[in-house]
Amino acid sequence: MLLFRIAALSSLTILIAFNLSQAQPPANALNIVNTLEGHKELVYSVAHSPDGKHLVSGSFDKSVKLWDLATGKETKNYGGVGGHTDLVLTTIFSPDGRLIASGAKDNSTKLWDTPISGALQDYAGSTAGVTTEAITSDGSKLATGQADGIIRLWNTSDGKQLGELKAGTKNISALAISGNSQLLAAGDVDGNVYLFQLSDNKPAGKMTAHTKAVSGLAFHANNQLLYSSGQDGLLKGWNVPFGAESNPYKVEKTTVTTAYRALDGRVALACADKTIKVLKADGTLEKSLPAASAEIKTLNLYNNTVIAGLADGKVAWWDVTAGTQVHQIDLGKAATSISLRGDSNEFAVAMPDGTIKIGEVTKDKAKAADKVITKTIPGTSKVLVQYHPTDLNILAIADDKKALKTWLIKEGKEEKSITLDAPATQLTWSKDASRIAACVGNQLVIVQPKEGKLVTKITHTSPVVTGGFGVDTTRLITTTADGKSHIFDVGNGKELQSFTSKQAILSGLSSDSKKLLLCTREASFIEP
Repeated sequence: MLLFRIAALSSLTILIAFNLSQAQPPANALNIVNTLEGHKELVYSVAHSPDGKHLVSGSFDKSVKLWDLATGKETKNYGGVGGHTDLVLTTIFSPDGRLIASGAKDNSTKLWDTPISGALQDYAGSTAGVTTEAITSDGSKLATGQADGIIRLWNTSDGKQLGELKAGTKNISALAISGNSQLLAAGDVDGNVYLFQLSDNKPAGKMTAHTKAVSGLAFHANNQLLYSSGQDGLLKGWNVPFGAESNPYKVEKTTVTTAYRALDGRVALACADKTIKVLKADGTLEKSLPAASAEIKTLNLYNNTVIAGLADGKVAWWDVTAGTQVHQIDLGKAATSISLRGDSNEFAVAMPDGTIKIGEVTKDKAKAADKVITKTIPGTSKVLVQYHPTDLNILAIADDKKALKTWLIKEGKEEKSITLDAPATQLTWSKDASRIAACVGNQLVIVQPKEGKLVTKITHTSPVVTGGFGVDTTRLITTTADGKSHIFDVGNGKELQSFTSKQAILSGLSSDSKKLLLCTREASFIEP
């Protein structure tokens, strides 16, 4: 398991993914469900048992406690006579959950058997505070890292020291042992990662992995990759034994100005540096696209094309696979909304004067702008546009007169229209095109566009910033201005879950509907 101190997590997790149970627990499921009380001073270390039923905690009150998570009650207190005499800094379970190891500032490491309260083993001989621990998969060996850069290996059956490893002179901040028990990795507060062979305790390599302290280490199940996280905000991967950095995972941060989620779950992020990041449905980076000529005000993603309206009045589009900008045209004024047709060959833009212009997505740079623009649809002073997912002739249009309508492009006429309670601020089609979700003040309004019929209004206590359908169209997702995200059942409109987080500008469900993905203004993603 890769463990991070909370300080490290807060710098990495901005694109947020919440795990959702298939049983769909009730609303507010991620609110605090229990507070475990018993420690008298700061709790510095916690770890879950492998079966998820227990929690072990280490505290500055010198005690180690075992908790039953089902009841929230303390089941064991490993303290007092035979316990630690100074601050407890690290606690872990053995892979089988039978043993607990703890380390403290008193230079001691102790091994506890979970059914009893007394120490099973007391490991004497540490020369500095024990700051981190790791245990082999079979539970036979325990590694402890100290504040003086020393790593000690212990036999868990008799408490005897098996070896002493030297990893610099600085505080050891993280340890990990490979699943085959052949390699040990250690990280220190200077950002270095050390590798040792456990067969002979000899060094197997050293890399300067991070510019700040190493906060977590974990081996891949294949024993050939090591992952390291640092307080510099980076998550890195290494081939082992060390050669050169393979770096398969590097967290990149960016400030997002606007975002769009496609029907297939992929996301396009417009960044403050004018570049565009296309993310896969799981939140990892698919492609980084070159910078536009000006700030991106609105954008759209469909299949292999990203199109954007720019602050300088231009419309530009990119080929995602090639990672290149294909073409741009000048409309004179910045578009307020933009959409790609289902075949990616045509786009619609809403202009500040309320008109909608229809253009051709072309790779022919010789085409003049006046030849690309083919139609103009009259509107009002503010308009949103979204193409029908499959019918190439239909646009969904919302205007500042509170109208939500479908427009037949070839015929140049309105098909259906519904009057809303207020102007819509966002439009989203369901993947099967049977419904449209509109953000309207404190409401998410669902309509059947073919029939021109209102299905339901889901009212929130705060303005709805973003809302739409899950990929399988059975769930609705909303995020409101007060930083809450909600999941609803499409069929009956009932709330299934709610979450509190940073305010998101875009929300959605993963393709398997097991994760809620939120994109905030400060986004982080993993770059392959």
